[in-house]
Amino acid sequence: MKTRINRRRVALSFVVILIIAGLFVTRLIDIQVVGAAAYNSASFGKMSIPETVYGIRGDIVDTAGTVLATDRMTYDVTVSPRNAKEFTRKTDKGEVTITPQMAAKEIASITKQTPDDIITIINEAIAEDPNSDFDYVTKGVGVDAFKQIKALEIPWIYFEPNPDRSYPNGAVAGNLLGYVGSDGTPLAGLELGAEECVGGVNGTQSYARGADGVRIPGSTVVTEAAKDGSTLKLTIDADLQWFAQQTLAASASEQNAKWGMTVVMEVETGRLLAVADYPTFDPNDIDAYNPEDLGSRAFTSPYEPGSTMKTLTAASIVDAGVVNPLTPIDSPQFIEFPNGANFKDWGPHPANLTLQGVLTW
Repeated sequence: MKTRINRRRVALSFVVILIIAGLFVTRLIDIQVVGAAAYNSASFGKMSIPETVYGIRGDIVDTAGTVLATDRMTYDVTVSPRNAKEFTRKTDKGEVTITPQMAAKEIASITKQTPDDIITIINEAIAEDPNSDFDYVTKGVGVDAFKQIKALEIPWIYFEPNPDRSYPNGAVAGNLLGYVGSDGTPLAGLELGAEECVGGVNGTQSYARGADGVRIPGSTVVTEAAKDGSTLKLTIDADLQWFAQQTLAASASEQNAKWGMTVVMEVETGRLLAVADYPTFDPNDIDAYNPEDLGSRAFTSPYEPGSTMKTLTAASIVDAGVVNPLTPIDSPQFIEFPNGANFKDWGPHPANLTLQGVLTW
């Protein structure tokens, strides 16, 4: 009798075990096979962090290859507030526990902030959202500062690269180069006109980050590759451009001129070797200049040939001794030549002027 009861118990236990195992297997198949795609998509969306991969703008160089405009990389320093906790750092003397206050002090010594500034950023983000995973510590630090902060290996500090446009020669050819906005959008000059050549195309990628906020190695997935811009080589000679700008500025100041321009051209080829404007500007700091001067009047406000060539004509006849500055000149408003060609002046003026008057009118 006991043997029969024991067999029933064993059989019942075996059936119960089979049922439980069957439930586990069914659930496992549902998770790993039937619903795998949906679960993967949902988990990837929560862990996947998208980021922009910047396409570098091409350089603009002079005829000898001197760089007039180039990209330099800056970095925004960001923090995961909810993960800003103490961590262990390995040193030559063993493992050391680093608190958020200690880490903030290290960062602040590089970014020229105060430790309280950084702690306040973290605390305010947590107060607004206890699960906050992103905030800026500071923006636009240079490569040296980026390397120093990265070397600290603080697990809840991250970096966003941002290319920044730089003009190594300052105001030299600034009127020609133009400038770009803070977001990298070209706004004037060759930066805008040659955007098809020098402009880069940004790409995108994503990476996975664990619950502790640390980037998972090997998880980066490139969605769209970035494309860098090409180099634009000008016929402008940087040294000659500098000299032309200096000479023009001195002459304009001497004559109290509001603005002026100088163009140096290679006669045989028509290549522009220098195009100087006064006033000009430094594209590194456009906010310091009058908006009216953020361009090139040599291209937007040219003189007509008659106005520029009459000085050469006057100089040649004075040099020949034919006239002097006070010699009367017959200067009608309109002239008709025997071959039918007609010429008229740009505006009314006296019919009789001295040579000096012709030059200054």
